[in-house]
Amino acid sequence: MFIRQIVKKSSTLPIIRIGSLKFSTFPKIPGLVDHSVDYVVFPREREGLDYKLNWSLVDYLIPKGDAFGNIKIETLKRKIGVKSSECLFSSGLSDKVGNFVEAGISDDFGFDDFDEQKSTITKYLSTGVDLFVEDASLGSYRGSSIGVRIVSDDPVFAAISRNILIPVPKKHHSNAQPITVFIATGASDAVESMAFDESEDGELIGATVLLASSTKPLSLVKTLSHAVSVILGEKNECLVLAEAAATLKGNVSGLVIGCDAASLGALYQAQALYSGHGAIWGPKGLSATFGGSFLDFGSSSFKINEGLAVKVEKLLCVPTPAVNLAPIPSTVSFISKSSKAKVELSNKDAVDLLAETGVEAAVVEKFGQKLEGSATKCFRVSSVDEILKQL
Repeated sequence: MFIRQIVKKSSTLPIIRIGSLKFSTFPKIPGLVDHSVDYVVFPREREGLDYKLNWSLVDYLIPKGDAFGNIKIETLKRKIGVKSSECLFSSGLSDKVGNFVEAGISDDFGFDDFDEQKSTITKYLSTGVDLFVEDASLGSYRGSSIGVRIVSDDPVFAAISRNILIPVPKKHHSNAQPITVFIATGASDAVESMAFDESEDGELIGATVLLASSTKPLSLVKTLSHAVSVILGEKNECLVLAEAAATLKGNVSGLVIGCDAASLGALYQAQALYSGHGAIWGPKGLSATFGGSFLDFGSSSFKINEGLAVKVEKLLCVPTPAVNLAPIPSTVSFISKSSKAKVELSNKDAVDLLAETGVEAAVVEKFGQKLEGSATKCFRVSSVDEILKQL
């Protein structure tokens, strides 16, 4: 009876709202609280102020401004200055590719030099500029993927990152990733460098990429491609072809070597582009390295399937959503302008052609092993039109 009376009396007490929950409070005490406000919010989180995200950044910088983690598309458009109804904007960035330097490869640039660059860039990113953090992955198949975090001071690069990376479940957001990229477009000194991280046993476990000042989007792709090629390339069952494109039509997949941006645009319009910047040939099938591509549609009309396309001079950066895993490639096509007709190649000829593209000897050797263990056929073609005919 006593408990029921307490409950009955408490139901007459005022209600305040904390978040979306309601709680009973003690009777009003004059002078201690402002009773004109009937709700409080705790914690004081909002988009741009995420405690978990901020704590995950403190190992390398202090976010003194807003830090947006996997920013909402509506907020991103507002930050860029794009109308909510628009799905395309011009970035004003260069479509050229820079030349990055890797720490420890030569005496001219060691790990101490890299650490000094990293310290300068992270100090700049800790000055109060807004930060845009994208946590995602490279490699569409779970068995051959690696987490990536891109931290930038520019919402344009957040849009590009959203397009080219492969989304991961929300539970993996706001966590440190094996590959970390710092982009500081407002820094004074131009930097394009990277360093690999090793475990105590000497195993490659991650990489750090630094891009600063006049940052080029295709340099981001190039450095990430190299990181994935080196880290996943150590897995004997994975062949990482950084310069290859992949096609998928129905249940038939293929690899294309020598595909330029215009050819990628043609494949995209034919709804046959699976991956524009690299593919991973694993024991169970083919997976996409990136989740988006830089395409050249020329003067032809185009249709953006989804997302927010970013114009980079004559190129468009668009998402190319990929299934997790495509079948083992049925064909490997080498585009050669000197070829006048489609020619079938022996496995040896295909291996020699791949070697001529300048890829590392270990990749060429693994490519030959994949061909010997599969029914994949190889061809030399004059253009992407020959590939579209066979799809």
